Amino acid sequence: MQRWWRLATRNWWSSPGRTLAAVISVTLGVATVVVITSFYETARRAVQEEVVHRWLGAAHLSIHPPGAHWGTVEVSLAEAIAEFDNVQHVTARLRRRMRLVRPEERDQLLETRWRTVDAIGINPETERAFLELPGLEGRMIQPGERGVALIERETAEEWDAELGGQIILSASKAGPTIDLTVVGLFDSRRVAEFQRPSVYLAIADVQEVRNEPRAASVIDVMLNDTSPAALAEAQAAVESLLAEKGGLYKPKVVSAAARQRVLDEAERITRVLLALTAFIALLTSFFIILTTMSMSLFERRRLLGAMRCVGLTRGQLAGLLVLELMPLGLLGTAVGALLGVGVTIVTPEWLTEVPVRVYLSPWGIGLATVSGVLTTLISTLLLLFQVGRVTPLAAVNPDIGAARLRYLYYAGAVGLILLAGHEAIVGASDQTQWLSAGFTSAG
Repeated sequence: MQRWWRLATRNWWSSPGRTLAAVISVTLGVATVVVITSFYETARRAVQEEVVHRWLGAAHLSIHPPGAHWGTVEVSLAEAIAEFDNVQHVTARLRRRMRLVRPEERDQLLETRWRTVDAIGINPETERAFLELPGLEGRMIQPGERGVALIERETAEEWDAELGGQIILSASKAGPTIDLTVVGLFDSRRVAEFQRPSVYLAIADVQEVRNEPRAASVIDVMLNDTSPAALAEAQAAVESLLAEKGGLYKPKVVSAAARQRVLDEAERITRVLLALTAFIALLTSFFIILTTMSMSLFERRRLLGAMRCVGLTRGQLAGLLVLELMPLGLLGTAVGALLGVGVTIVTPEWLTEVPVRVYLSPWGIGLATVSGVLTTLISTLLLLFQVGRVTPLAAVNPDIGAARLRYLYYAGAVGLILLAGHEAIVGASDQTQWLSAGFTSAG
């Protein structure tokens, strides 16, 4: 076995360029998969935390007005829904876009610099069961309290606001304003550029400054029994109440289960696309290994034929090839996984000054590792076919036998069939099925 290893390593050094190309191809392919899946995992965690906090929340049912959260629903609906059986908590919330102004610049509202924020009016007494602010410093708004606010810590630092300090919210450039005392600072993560900083205050304050009495932009409902049957029954009861209220445009009742299904479907589609990305990255590595090592075998055809002459069997030559190629694939896989982890950790520090918590993707690292090993293994198996065809005559005639062009014709025919199949998939298929796992894999 020691002599076999020496012969395998000698083959590495006889063509170091091709050996290095094989290792680098696997390394880059594995690293690419690790980086992409880990960045996806980081984004998924951030989105999921933000979505669960701001979109799904603790509500089992949500009543949205026409026009999404910029529309209006009657706040008295919350009081009526609270009387239903199986309802544990109900709260109304009013979200409006407003301008944040420094107190010393109140007289220059039209000219001064201001920042657009989402002013979220809440009922402190009923909101406690739904709202949990991370890293809260200070206190929450008390029931019946007016003229106070909770503001994001990052915005407070940028706007020189502090606990006990004053801020001003303006409904528009020349509209009414409201003075607020900052009683709490909280952490918040924005996952998209269109998201604006949030300021929480009493719903009555938002209704007053916006001149929208009895208005809400969403009503959240928490149930005692959250079984599918009970959830459907509660949703039907709320929809019946809305139908009794009448009106041309009725509010929409959305269950947490439906929103979770949307989130799960988006995640499933993304995983399919990431799996395809991994396939393409490792497919490139596969062809690099196959072509470079195939050329190496062709150059050594005389040597392999001579080895057959001195008694080596096809099985021994195959074992030698495995000893030569598999360590390169394993080395490339290990280095690629470490490189991918390192790039994932370091990249956010290069791109942003804000600390970002990075999450590694266990399934992505596993996918990259398995794919790297399989890529090398499949390449080796195909090369074994070439080694198995080497005869002792190759020692004296490396070009024995005429070139078999029929394989080229076969490959061309298969390529044309694949191209025609792709065009058929794109042109004649149902587009709603494009992102299904089987359909995408076939494409």
